[in-house]
Amino acid sequence: MTTLSGHGLSATLPRRWEGRVFVPDLPPPAINLPVLHAASFRLPADEATFGSEAARVMGGRGALMALVEYDPALGGFGLFETAGPPPSLRPSDFDPNALQVRRAGQAGMQRFFTWHGRALCLYVVLGTAAGTVTALAEANTVLTSMDVVRANGERSP
Repeated sequence: MTTLSGHGLSATLPRRWEGRVFVPDLPPPAINLPVLHAASFRLPADEATFGSEAARVMGGRGALMALVEYDPALGGFGLFETAGPPPSLRPSDFDPNALQVRRAGQAGMQRFFTWHGRALCLYVVLGTAAGTVTALAEANTVLTSMDVVRANGERSP
């Protein structure tokens, strides 16, 4: 297993998974905040926030996860009212209509929440071909390993 960490976001990746933490370089009025990508396949050099190119090359097998930070002023309100990430991902959480870009053989899920004062979104693309059970189990391993540094800079307990 490999631990991925940067910009106050971290996750432990299972064997054969790849990941990166980066801050997009988008022009104003964008607010460029950290993004964590984790995937059960080789990640292309795609730093689109929600991994659009990565999801395209993924096809119908595997999993792609994006943990995306939003403006901290949104923390605790509206979409971000829920405290913390989902405890686990279930097959029933995924729907082809939840994808940023709908593709055959894929289903997605998106959850918004506030974690340690940081407004975040977890977006997951799951292949629906054979091997989904393994990809989902590995994605849950990544999810339970995720952590963020509190908005005030302190590590969570």
